[in-house]
Amino acid sequence: MAQSIKNVLFSTSFTRPANTTQYAVDDSVNDGTTSALSFSTADGITVSNGSSWFVKTARLVTNNTTVTSGSFRLWLLDSSASAVADNSIQTLLWANRSKRVGYIDFVLQSPPSGSDCAEAVVVDSNLSIRMENTTLYGFLTAKGTYTPASGQLFYIELNVQQIDA
Repeated sequence: MAQSIKNVLFSTSFTRPANTTQYAVDDSVNDGTTSALSFSTADGITVSNGSSWFVKTARLVTNNTTVTSGSFRLWLLDSSASAVADNSIQTLLWANRSKRVGYIDFVLQSPPSGSDCAEAVVVDSNLSIRMENTTLYGFLTAKGTYTPASGQLFYIELNVQQIDA
């Protein structure tokens, strides 16, 4: 039986708090709430509960061009879990072990002169995800000390591929 391949784009964005407090290793980077990042699909595509996916490419974009030590880890979850406040250590909890499906590491590169954003792209991560509901969740953490811009914007995009038998 032939397989059909379906590509779907998941994305999320947020604005971090209006401060320049330096992040330490494993600090959560978020909008200041204690909610996990929630990824939506483009063009209203519905993702089925129980479907299996591979993350093919991942992209992190920020409007801060000063990206010294700009390394981040995106933890992906197949169901929601509580996050911690921005700039607090994002602990890994035993109770959430079945929700975590893995992570993707990003290292921002200094952009060319005149740019107004920096980005990192990870290709062929092939992280496998089995959806436990119709939404994908995540936590973004700093992997090194990082001084953010006040009200810094973040955009995360995942190109995922579903293979149905």
